[in-house]
Amino acid sequence: MGNIDTGNTVEWAPFRLKEDLSETQLLAQADRFQEDFLQHQMGYSERQLLRHSDGSYADLIYWHSDQEAKAAAELAPTLAECQAYFAMMLAADATAGMSHFTLLKRYRA
Repeated sequence: MGNIDTGNTVEWAPFRLKEDLSETQLLAQADRFQEDFLQHQMGYSERQLLRHSDGSYADLIYWHSDQEAKAAAELAPTLAECQAYFAMMLAADATAGMSHFTLLKRYRA
């Protein structure tokens, strides 16, 4: 996972996809969100898009610091490239469940 060390920030952002949208559409818009926004943000390290067995999803994003994670979270809703991704989520889920954690320790196989 690149340069992810203890002390880094991990962002957990669970959401549900609107019923009229497909996972294929989600993946296409998630790619645009990644290419047009995330990879250009200071402190961004890595992202994983996860699917739960109940049909919900979550973005797991790694940042070098909490300050950089929060700056990106404040900027994202103001940009069209992010709004298109967030518009795919049920209204209550778009930012309501997002939280930041500090990575205490990594365990590897």
